[in-house]
Amino acid sequence: MNLTNGITIAALLVLIVAVCLLSRRKEEEQFDERQLRVRADAFRIGFFSMLGSVFAMMILFSWKFWVNNVETMFTLIAAVMIAFLIFAVYCITHDAFFRRKENPKSYLGICLAVVFCNVAAVLRYIGKGSLLVDGKVTLTPCGNILFACTFAIVAVVLLVKILTSRSEEEED
Repeated sequence: MNLTNGITIAALLVLIVAVCLLSRRKEEEQFDERQLRVRADAFRIGFFSMLGSVFAMMILFSWKFWVNNVETMFTLIAAVMIAFLIFAVYCITHDAFFRRKENPKSYLGICLAVVFCNVAAVLRYIGKGSLLVDGKVTLTPCGNILFACTFAIVAVVLLVKILTSRSEEEED
């Protein structure tokens, strides 16, 4: 096993442990009624964005240029990532992404770790010479670009939310 694979496996293990620690729930840290209502709206918006993405995929797959140059799995994951991004940004901006008394900085760390791991994978492919596999956009490495961009956007929204909530607390 080379160093790059070892680093990738170590990063994945750290992410898995972090997610497991973050997913432990205490009774007093659940969502309140307002947050549940906002999350329901976000799920609805995410669902309809997923439907729109799937409809766009159907149209794109009728185009021979798309079929010849883009892998199906990349398109499917792109649709999922669009829906996730819409859900996450809506929930974060409406204070419904985190449970009460939950620290958003841990999620920011996870997002940055995902961005770092995916950027490292992309850089490895750039070092090999091309981001296309047999002339096609595929899940690896172009999916890594998609994941990195998605989680970078979520990280920026989280950072803005952390900074604005900190400035609002200082004003009170």
